Order: sequence, then structure tokens, then C-alpha cells
Amino acid sequence: ACWGAIRMCLRAQKIPFVPIDPRTWQAEMLRGIAGANTKEKSIAQAKRLFPEANLRRSVRCTTDDDGMADALLIAEYGRRHNL
Repeated sequence: ACWGAIRMCLRAQKIPFVPIDPRTWQAEMLRGIAGANTKEKSIAQAKRLFPEANLRRSVRCTTDDDGMADALLIAEYGRRHNL
């Protein structure tokens, strides 16, 4: 339901978007990264590509957030593919 609402808002505002399946960007962006799971791999790769980026959700957080890492990696995937 949330994805549908987001798509509707983007279309209503005439903002172009290209949906990318997670398996597609992860296959490229996480290739060769060691880790037990995709969350750990995303954080490791985001830190490697963007060493100065803050991956914590707020100043109170003590651990890096995989969602923040994923957002950076998806944006980088889009940049690399001119999306």
C-alpha cells in the first residue's frame, strides 16, 4: 500500500522515477563484499564508498542503520546507470 501511495504522489507531481528490484542493485553494489548477510554487506560497502557518511538514523543511535546504507547504495547505483 505504501509503495502505491508513493508512486501516485510521484506521478501526480510528474517526478520521473525508475523502480529497481533489490536483487538488481544488490548484485552489482554488494559484489565481492564479505559479510554474513545483506545488511552487513550494505553497511560495509556504504562505509567503503562513502567513508564520511553518517549511517546512523539519529544522534541517539549507537549503531549504523542498514536502511541508510541501502539508500546511499541505491542512489549510487542510479548515478552509475544515469537513472
